[in-house]
Amino acid sequence: MVEVSVVIPTFNRSQELKRVLDSLLQQSIDSEHFEIIVVDDAGSDDTRSVVEQFKKKKKETLYIKNEKNVGPGVCRNIGAKKASGIILAFIDDDCIASKHWLREILASFREVPSAKLVYGPVESRCPMLRPFVHEFTVEHYAIATANSAIRKDFFKRIGSFDPVMSYWAEDNEIERRIKNAGEKIAYNKRMAVLHPPKYVPYSLKRMLFTKKQFVCTEHFIHKHPKSGFSRGVYAPIVIRFCLRAAFVALVFLLPLGLIEKILITLGSFWLHSLYRTLRTQSKLKRIEWDIRIKMGHALQFIFLNWVADFYNFFALLLFKVLGKKRSQIA
Repeated sequence: MVEVSVVIPTFNRSQELKRVLDSLLQQSIDSEHFEIIVVDDAGSDDTRSVVEQFKKKKKETLYIKNEKNVGPGVCRNIGAKKASGIILAFIDDDCIASKHWLREILASFREVPSAKLVYGPVESRCPMLRPFVHEFTVEHYAIATANSAIRKDFFKRIGSFDPVMSYWAEDNEIERRIKNAGEKIAYNKRMAVLHPPKYVPYSLKRMLFTKKQFVCTEHFIHKHPKSGFSRGVYAPIVIRFCLRAAFVALVFLLPLGLIEKILITLGSFWLHSLYRTLRTQSKLKRIEWDIRIKMGHALQFIFLNWVADFYNFFALLLFKVLGKKRSQIA
């Protein structure tokens, strides 16, 4: 009998997906008590063949391929609809489940029968070293869809993950809804997953605070105005790129020639970005982690770091103006 349905949204991470699938194969509960549902979010790599090969080891594995990219939140909703277990367990495609992960999920619901959702820590072997190291650590004060489980009947009743929030902070939003409903959420420190740190090349696309994130944030704040999300998450990001835009404006108000103003501005950008790159490399050496920042990626960061925030600044202004016009029309 299937008790737990493990839902894994994935997008072009077939090698990382292999690791999480293998970790699920090593679970300390009997294989017939859980199924795995992989939802491929319109990826273009060999994810399908990876899952098909894995199904030879565990037949209770389902592969779903989306025709268009809809984000991890909606992917989890799609997987939940196909689930046959009474518990939905969520993990990210770049995480690794501990050996007793599923056993601890079931134990959590038995020990706290009133709990509708349980969650555990997400651990990493490396501190945050942005922008070149992708990692995250989540402890008891936050719920992450990288390591959480929810009763399937309640998940349907509460309304699943908000599709508007699919690309960002969908876990924060459903947590807020559960708390607003006065339902119980339980934490189990033994229900751990590992998020291995990964070196990522600098990407301008990744740095851009895109329209999708603006939409997600505005929607969250409108839906939960008392959550503190705006002050704690959104405001610091907006303040950062607004301050950078203000810095440029101040430089251009100086009584200097145009060439001098441009040199001061670019020099400041480059020195700041170079400092961040060197600081990250220094920390990597200190923790003896065998990764070096590649020169090309460092140069991309030095030349494009501030460009992203200027894009974000004007994108925010445009988003606010267009959003205000739409609300007036409506």
